[in-house]
Amino acid sequence: MTGTPNVPGFTGRRHPVYRALPGLGPLESAIMTAIWNAEEPVTIGDIRRRVARQADPSRSTDYSTVASVTLILRRKGFLKRDKDLRAGSPRSFWYEPVISREAYLAAVIRSALGCTPDRNVVLTLAFAASLDAIPGLVGQSDGSS
Repeated sequence: MTGTPNVPGFTGRRHPVYRALPGLGPLESAIMTAIWNAEEPVTIGDIRRRVARQADPSRSTDYSTVASVTLILRRKGFLKRDKDLRAGSPRSFWYEPVISREAYLAAVIRSALGCTPDRNVVLTLAFAASLDAIPGLVGQSDGSS
């Protein structure tokens, strides 16, 4: 298959930065995505550079804004921070996730499923909708015969 898939939210990036994760705002999502993609502890400066690289120009990536939102994420329990993880940066805090992206999304799904008396119907509808969004899937009609 060639070209860009017609999947809602797909931007061609492996993990779109400004695609809001359920339960998080756009900048919180961008920061968590940047930290998850780093796969190692990062400083506020590192996070800011990663977010700015893929930033929506209408969103602020000022150091103080990123620092404030990162501290909010830490207070919410998404991040932990340590000092002196790297030589040469004794004053910097280093941030890393407390929960993986996959574990977070699984928790969101479990929470959503807890809101319905019939989980099977919700799962069936969600799964069917995700299959319909994948072009060229076997069994789908492409309109030609």
